Amino acid sequence: MSGALVVTLLTLLLGIQPVTTDLYLPALPALPTLQLQLGASVAAAQATLSVLIICFGFSQLLCGPLSDRFGRRPVLLAGLALYTPAAIGAADASSIAGLIAWRGLPGVAMAPAVTCGRGIVRDLFEPAEGARVMSRALTGNWRSVVGDATFRAGAAVSAFSFGGVFCMLAGSSFVFIRVLGVGRAEFGAILASISVAYIVGTFLCRRLLRRHGLRGAVARGACFSLAGGAGLVAFSVAGVHTVWTILLPQYLYAIGHGIHQPCGQAGAVGPFPEEAGTAASLSGFAMTVTALAAGLWLDLTLDGTVFPMTFAIGAFSVAVALVAWTLVQRHGEPARTAPLVALPRLA
Repeated sequence: MSGALVVTLLTLLLGIQPVTTDLYLPALPALPTLQLQLGASVAAAQATLSVLIICFGFSQLLCGPLSDRFGRRPVLLAGLALYTPAAIGAADASSIAGLIAWRGLPGVAMAPAVTCGRGIVRDLFEPAEGARVMSRALTGNWRSVVGDATFRAGAAVSAFSFGGVFCMLAGSSFVFIRVLGVGRAEFGAILASISVAYIVGTFLCRRLLRRHGLRGAVARGACFSLAGGAGLVAFSVAGVHTVWTILLPQYLYAIGHGIHQPCGQAGAVGPFPEEAGTAASLSGFAMTVTALAAGLWLDLTLDGTVFPMTFAIGAFSVAVALVAWTLVQRHGEPARTAPLVALPRLA
């Protein structure tokens, strides 16, 4: 296949996660409708997202080592075969308990797509030394990967950056629709504009990588993340609660995430040409655990104000900056050029 076709297919695979989590976010604040049709509370509505993330995280731990052992294709096809009926079942749910249960299955099903997609990137864009060595010690690989300082630095910056993004995903529908009175169509446009900011960050990532390398790119990306988080907190504390005082700082944070995500994944999988699936799954699991913690925080603190979301994103922005300016600077450069750094150039 041509390079352009490979990139297109990989983009579609990696896009399953945001599609699965984002498309139904405008429905979460529709509490009267959910109560009438499914008997749902705010906590139950949030649980439909939390259970998806939990199942996604634990499924990655299994999919990564299996794809290293048996190959990407069978694991990937199994996940895709499960995804469609799981999504149909969720759409046809007649109770909130049923919806929560059905939402867990797409979480399981999208894990092979995301994990194998990242593993395939590592396989294709950084040739392995000789034939691929099939993994025969799943547990041993986990210890080897987690014990690597470069993996820990890359996984940490990815996880903390994603934690702030998840706070935005899980909390922004309530903030924009219920607190600020934005319509659902407008909220869809807001989400799209934040996605555009993320894409801008990925293009900026390319330039920063060429000029400053991975460490320099992450260090500069942290400036965007911290500025966005600090802006949200500052406007919130000052009592300036408008669409633009929430949205503009989120643009900055999204640009930072567009830099941290490819760089963090490069650091996480770069040192492991033969265990890319395992490394990708463990990094993904770290992101999921962080997102779960963020979701639990929002479940407990959403109170009809902007503060739970803005303070949480602010906290994650500080964590991102600390990791980016310490751990990544010491250990963040993989020994080999990793594929997720090369991927934007091919795109």
